[in-house]
Formats: sequence, structure tokens, C-alpha cells
Amino acid sequence: MVLQGKVAGAQDGAPVRLVNVEDKENQKELVAGTLHKGNFELRAQLEGPTLVSLRIGKGSINTKGLPEGWASIPMMLEKGSVTINISHIDSVSAAYSDKGPVIFNNKHISLRGAGDCQKQYETYLLAVRDADYHVWQADRAATDYFMSGGVQLDSLSKLHLKEKVQEMKRDSIANVFMKTNPSYAISAWIGLQQARTEFVYSAEQLQNMVTLLKNNPDTRRYQDILEAVDRNKAYRVGTLFGKLQGETPTGENLDIASLIGQGKHTLIDFWASWCGPCRSAIPHVRSLYHQYEGNLNVIAVSLDEKNAAWKKAMEDEKMEWTQLWLPNKSFNELRARFNINSIPALMILNPSGQVVLLTNSSDEISAYLKRNI
Repeated sequence: MVLQGKVAGAQDGAPVRLVNVEDKENQKELVAGTLHKGNFELRAQLEGPTLVSLRIGKGSINTKGLPEGWASIPMMLEKGSVTINISHIDSVSAAYSDKGPVIFNNKHISLRGAGDCQKQYETYLLAVRDADYHVWQADRAATDYFMSGGVQLDSLSKLHLKEKVQEMKRDSIANVFMKTNPSYAISAWIGLQQARTEFVYSAEQLQNMVTLLKNNPDTRRYQDILEAVDRNKAYRVGTLFGKLQGETPTGENLDIASLIGQGKHTLIDFWASWCGPCRSAIPHVRSLYHQYEGNLNVIAVSLDEKNAAWKKAMEDEKMEWTQLWLPNKSFNELRARFNINSIPALMILNPSGQVVLLTNSSDEISAYLKRNI
């Protein structure tokens, strides 16, 4: 793939990067270059349609060759030659409307030779534009509150909850887009994100998605979907929690399975005394315990190595709900069964004892309970 571009108003020698953003948590630089008299050319090997971000340095360049900031443009590129013209480096932000992403082929940015995948991607960007904007607004509000010195846990939690609700709305719009446009390359990307997400979609939902996309022309990504669905089949909504032995504060062995069900949802908080984020989440769990008292079983399961550390923390935090301690053997079993690699890990079981949500975020728990109880 060859990407040629012309950018007015940028400093000569400004860095230009093409970054693979298929996985937001693991972005990879594909190729880097510099501007020369406003022009650049980047060459990269792409296996198929790929989500990328074109990043162009803005402002002065320091001694390490880094700019004051970056102008970023999202694209979905494939093999071939593409030309992009940007009227001015500062106009990249102007190409973003008040509600969302770059809209191409306007007075600010024009793109030639990108092919059908890019056009389909632009259609997707338009579909989620308002939702993306609301997610950005909610994230900005939470960040601004925290950076301004906001320390009220309840206030910050409400802001994060609002962000999570907006993210779920955006994901719902993306899901509808995929169902409406199953032959689009971007739809295969949406499906792959679903296949890789643990304890959000049921096995039936994922199988329906696999069937929907079976004729998608992006065969490489479709194969990735099949592999992800098979690899993560144990980590799906609807998986039975099953039996797991823990120890009560009085030293008795107790099967957690005996505490779940009873016509109620169950919240299990896997935590440890040495875990700062776990301790920070306890007030939120306490709030949910009181808010849904009588309609929700709440169980705290300590993963402390030492029984004494667990008991001291439990007393210090004045945890009123059911408390259990897992010895190392049971913890290893838990990790293998549910792929729990970090804490706090918050799990919701439905009244039938099936896992319906597993997350590190207490805000996601609040959002789920608000919808279902």
C-alpha cells in the first residue's frame, strides 16, 4: 500500500506516522516518515483491509523530533495507492463536525483511490458519529472532574456510569450497522471485537454473528472471528458458575454455589486486602448492597495469601455482606475457569447461576443492575 499526501501549513520535517489501530489497546506503528515541502509518502504491507490512523505532527518540533501535538485521521486502507490532500494542518480538527469523526471529501480533506472499504468505513463513522461524540463528552466530563481535584467517589462513579451507558448505546448502533451491512469489511471488524469480548455475548449471539458474516469478503478477518469464538467459548454469557470451595470467617468450608440463585441475581466481588483498586471499589459495592437489598445476593471473595490479612481488611472496611476466603488451589481453579487475571473482578450471575457479566468496573455492574433489577 502506498499513501501519498499533501498538507499545507505544517512545519517542514514534521513527523508523519501510519499506525495500525485494529486493537485500541495494542496499537502498532506500521511506517513513519517526514514532511518535505508539505508532501509525504508512506509505504506499508497490509494483509487485508486494515484500520489505521494517519498522524501528522503539529506545531514546533523539539530536539527529539517530536511535535507539540498530532493531527489524527482515521482510515480503513487496503492494497493499492491512495492520495490524501489536507487544506491546512489546522483544518483537520475543523473536518470534525461538532459531533464526531472526520468526514472526507469536503473542503478540508479529500481522499482518492482508497476503494470500497474506506467508503464503507465512512458510512460506519457517520452511523456512530453522535454516539461517539456522547462517549467523548462523558469521558471528558469524568476526566475534567478528576483533574480539577474532584474526590467524591459517588460523583466520579456517576460520571463513569454515564460514560459506560453511552458506550453501550454506541455498541448497540454498531451491532445494528453490522446486521444491516454484513458484506462490509468494517462489519467483520465489529464482529471480531464481539468475538474477542469475554462475558458480554452469549454463545447463541456469537453463532448468529458468525452465520451473518459467513459471506463477508474479508476472509482473513472472518477466520480470526472463527478462531476467537472457539478460543473463548468458555468465557461466554450463560456459562454456569458451578462449584467453588471457600472458607468462612469462622473457618468453615462453604461451596459458593450454595449461596447463589434463590430467585435473585448475585454479585461476586473478587478482591484482596493489598489491592488498592479493590479497596476503592468497596464503597461502591456497599452502595449496591444497600440499594438492592432483598433482590441481590452480594458475596465478597478474598484472594489474599494470608487469612489474617483478609480478616483485618474485612473488619477495617466494615463489610456487612457475605465474606469468603479462597485458598491458592481454589484461586488457580477460578483463574482457569473464568480467565480472571486481575482484580477487582466483579461478576454478576443471573438467578439460574449463569455468568452474565464479568468486569473490573463497578460502573458496568451498576449499569447492568439498573437495567435488569
